Amino acid sequence: MAYDVIIVGGGPAGLFAAYYLKMHSKLNVLLIEKGKSPFKRKCPNHNLQKCIQCDPCNILSGIGGAGLYSDGKLNFIPRLGKTDLTQFMPLSSAKDLIDETEEIFTKFKMDGPVFPTNIEAAKQIRKEAKRVGIDLLLIKQKHLGSNNLPGYIDEMAKYILSKGLEIKTQETVVDIIEKDGCIQGVITDKDKYEASNVILAPGRIGANWMASVATKHGINLSQRGIEVGVRVEVHNDIMDDLCNIIYDPTFFIQTPTYDDQT
Repeated sequence: MAYDVIIVGGGPAGLFAAYYLKMHSKLNVLLIEKGKSPFKRKCPNHNLQKCIQCDPCNILSGIGGAGLYSDGKLNFIPRLGKTDLTQFMPLSSAKDLIDETEEIFTKFKMDGPVFPTNIEAAKQIRKEAKRVGIDLLLIKQKHLGSNNLPGYIDEMAKYILSKGLEIKTQETVVDIIEKDGCIQGVITDKDKYEASNVILAPGRIGANWMASVATKHGINLSQRGIEVGVRVEVHNDIMDDLCNIIYDPTFFIQTPTYDDQT
């Protein structure tokens, strides 16, 4: 069957691409996801107390992506670590896009407490941190909670389906179809689908596959620098006052020996 657009991957990028296309066009869109729908993504590790190497992994694969069972933290900021939206657009456009994204989240009831809860108190904490050579990153954040994410994502997927999106789960795209430099569709482990536009959004679990497809079809790759940080776990009462104001505080420390930042 022929489509106008095929989206590979049902994580945040794939779902938002599908949402945007169905809200702003009448294109015939197919989304293919190797994993399962949100409520069918069950990890047997909970009962067995060990990993049995499910293929594909229900934690990393499926509608909602690898973050479906995360703590549901939303960061509304154009630059964070190596991620920088201003590489692709002006800062003003990036901020507009973030606002639009927040509106879409809210539309599907993906709303929660806003952090910092007290911006003036957060600024004072940052000021005190700087006195000892530590920079505290202040980000607008919302915390949805991991138990709520499957329901939110399921509702979003159902809404896009109601607008005419077609979703195929538990089907793996193995290659793209390309001829004379033009995309013509995809090949899966079950079928072949034609399309003149293909969006590849396979997520973390599909990174190696994505690289192999790009190499095979002569698409140039560039490597992004790695980020190395340290997560410090302490008793709740030590960080409680801080975390009541800033949900997930991120500190940057410049080391004197090698001038590294972590």
